[in-house]
Amino acid sequence: MSLMIGKKEKLPPDIFKVRTHICVDYSNLDNFLAKEFPNIEPNRIGFIACYEMSNDSEMTIVVDGKLEDEDEEAIKEAETREPDAWGLPGILMNKLAQRGKLSVGTYLVSVCW
Repeated sequence: MSLMIGKKEKLPPDIFKVRTHICVDYSNLDNFLAKEFPNIEPNRIGFIACYEMSNDSEMTIVVDGKLEDEDEEAIKEAETREPDAWGLPGILMNKLAQRGKLSVGTYLVSVCW
């Protein structure tokens, strides 16, 4: 099978990869994480702030349910004070995968306001 670009050009299929993403809007993700982690203030979980995202952008997060010791510490820190926010939503998503509340996979988070 080949991919047609325009009407004339064919590109070799081996340069393309088919991937499946689980899509979610950033605000729905923020609300979901805030509900699942009630001990963490919602403003500490905000996807846009944690990843410094701009409008009309997307980001993938791989959720495999694996957490390092420092990830567990980041969750505890977020429950008691303002954490170093970078990556916190992804860490929380992996925690939920460990708990069986979120499927493992690649999540495509869309940012648009």
